Amino acid sequence: MQKLLLILCFLALSLADQYAVIAVGSNGYYNYRHQADACHAYQVLINHNIPKSNIIMMSYDDVPNALQNPFPGKLFNAPGNHSVDVNDGCIKDYIGADVTAKHFLNIIQGDELAMIGVGTGRVLKSGPNDHVFIYFVDHGASGVLSFPNTWLYNYQLIDAFTQMKAKGMYSQLTIYIEACYSGSMFDGVLKGNLNVYAVTAANATESSWGAYCPYEDFIDGIELDACLGDLFSVNWLENSDSANLTIETLDQQFDIAQSLTNLSHVSRYGNFSFVNETAGEFLGNLTDSLNFAGYEKSSNWESTEIKLNYLLHMYTKYQDPQYMEAILEEMEYRDKISGIFTQLALHFEMKYDADLMNAELRPLNTRCLEKNIMSFEQHCGNIKDYGLKYIQVLVNICEVGISNEETDSALKEICIL
Repeated sequence: MQKLLLILCFLALSLADQYAVIAVGSNGYYNYRHQADACHAYQVLINHNIPKSNIIMMSYDDVPNALQNPFPGKLFNAPGNHSVDVNDGCIKDYIGADVTAKHFLNIIQGDELAMIGVGTGRVLKSGPNDHVFIYFVDHGASGVLSFPNTWLYNYQLIDAFTQMKAKGMYSQLTIYIEACYSGSMFDGVLKGNLNVYAVTAANATESSWGAYCPYEDFIDGIELDACLGDLFSVNWLENSDSANLTIETLDQQFDIAQSLTNLSHVSRYGNFSFVNETAGEFLGNLTDSLNFAGYEKSSNWESTEIKLNYLLHMYTKYQDPQYMEAILEEMEYRDKISGIFTQLALHFEMKYDADLMNAELRPLNTRCLEKNIMSFEQHCGNIKDYGLKYIQVLVNICEVGISNEETDSALKEICIL
């Protein structure tokens, strides 16, 4: 009987094709690292023999040709004199304004009709025996991931997995997420029966970190003035470059990435029943390693502070008044958004006897959170970058049972009246 099960397992693996979706939800040169991470992931998949036709890529794609980029058209995910241009051959299906949460959900659920006239129109076309790998990199907050001008909530992602499973779009699905608070996308909401294995750069309540930041961001002696990668991402990507993925298991790759990522708690969720399968079952089954040598990562910036650190670095280096103006604007935004959330928390704390400003409740009701964020942005303006850390306050408000109507009224009073 045991031999029969092993034979059936082998046959199932041999029948499985491999598909991948890579999504970057950020833009702006100070977010260089995200687009570099994503193109590095694309290269890993291609170099390990996953067909280009099985990979779908979303990236705003503004960084390669940004005015600040000293290597126009190129992206580097690690420093050095012989670093690889990961943008070379990195094919994007969806760029610019096409990079939205709605389009991402349509793509992974195989909704071809919904994507007519958008980008290449390509969607995931995997089947019930196949292995699917999803890699998302951007900013995040409690219960939510950020796209330019749109949000992806944890309930939407779980609903998408549920639909994919019901439609027979995978046998096993592995997802890696590089974002602050990324564990909150799955903690308490991802059930094992979906056959999804999720790995996150950080747990549910902490920031992730940029890597190869100034002054460790030199290519051929020229500084790029940006973090070239994210700490968790470059750790699993560089491991994939150097390891034999037909031998190394998902479990082993997790242990390696977790041990090397020393500034956040790399976490995992979902179904662990297939973590002893090889990483190559999702990242490609090329036998030979690429012998890529990683670099020591001693210059790391906390993701929530990267925009301000970038502006300070640019002003210090170039003494350009535009960067001082941007610094003052950023500090003003920080003071404003901190003040709004402090007032909002105080508005409810006496009535509900809860420390809404400091609690870290799990985002289990993100439909409520979605409405609260809509109210905030309607009355108080956009939540961006540094401000994402305060979304936890809106989560806390939902989880203690404060209604959307009460929250909307309070925000209107604080920000408009």
